[in-house]
Amino acid sequence: IPGAETNNVEIVSGVKTIYIIDANKELWAWGNNESNKLGLTQEEQISYTGRDIVKLNIFNKKVYKVFGLEYATYVITINEEGIYELYGCGYNTYGELGIGSLETTQTQFNKIEFDNPENIKTITAKGRDDKNTLILTNEGKLYFAGLKSNISFLFNNTNNSITKFTEICNGIYGTKFASKIIDVVNGIHTNNPWNFILTEDGNLYKMSATGIELQNFNTSDGDNVIEDSGGVQK
Repeated sequence: IPGAETNNVEIVSGVKTIYIIDANKELWAWGNNESNKLGLTQEEQISYTGRDIVKLNIFNKKVYKVFGLEYATYVITINEEGIYELYGCGYNTYGELGIGSLETTQTQFNKIEFDNPENIKTITAKGRDDKNTLILTNEGKLYFAGLKSNISFLFNNTNNSITKFTEICNGIYGTKFASKIIDVVNGIHTNNPWNFILTEDGNLYKMSATGIELQNFNTSDGDNVIEDSGGVQK
């Protein structure tokens, strides 16, 4: 892997898959390839064991960031003109890939329409089966794609899907939080998919299909501390 001998690589841990962005901004991976989320060719899939490091081809574009879900891979690329683009590959039965269609598993990377993808902070699933995807930006905006019923309190309990990333918790789809969202993580749960949402004022919320609840922490161990990767705490 170019740059590995000088530690000039970025290692990203996905769900059951490890990704490496090398010194040339090319993407490598090994591990689980559920729903061909690595975008391998048919020939590559036949020989792939999960123990070998493979190079992923995102239209020969340089890779800026990668996010690995259980059934999908999202990649932000940058070209020579400094333009960033978002691509996704993997499971899409419910439109959760955000490519604008309900076509099932996407075995090659597809471009996703998303403004200023360089500002994406994290991409995560909602629930165990990845029927939904959430994107959080550095500005604290939260976007959703996938099956509406898994977040029915925002969309009138319909089984239809949203196939393009749509901002939620913005006063139109859901009430705005009193403070900026700084982190969102997947809370694995089979029957009622939910996420934890951390806001800048240190409050932690659980978002399920039926609503958003503030989480209370009552212990006898003194102050309770909740942190995100940036060190914001309460």
